[in-house]
Amino acid sequence: MKSDVTYFLCGIRVAATTGLTITPSTAPAAWPTLHVVAPGGSTAIAAAGGGWSASLVSGDHIVYLEGAETTWPGLTLALTAAGTLVTYKDELVEAWGATTATQADPKNPWPPPGKTEALANDTWFKSTFEALLAELQLSKGA
Repeated sequence: MKSDVTYFLCGIRVAATTGLTITPSTAPAAWPTLHVVAPGGSTAIAAAGGGWSASLVSGDHIVYLEGAETTWPGLTLALTAAGTLVTYKDELVEAWGATTATQADPKNPWPPPGKTEALANDTWFKSTFEALLAELQLSKGA
């Protein structure tokens, strides 16, 4: 069984190149790796300066943190420009416009903050979330 755990999984759609910063509420005992998945491939980013930073080009992305099992400190996600945050659960894509989001519960990482909106052209998000969830589940020996 793999010892790494996935702490959260979130989709992000941006209209232009946008900065992404993820900051934990307290420093974790072991820093997970941030993974940024886009239609053109994926990138792994190590924590630096008390969090993770990435530049997201225009389009769709899925980000997740994966690392050693430890106590989850919660986090704040911030974008430098307005974007659409996307969750996927039970084959349902939910989206809402935001520049920040706070996540405290690793079991229900991104409950939408109230009203969600329909997401046009959500095929990439659906197929990629499904593939990632299957891969992450299999990599843990489940």
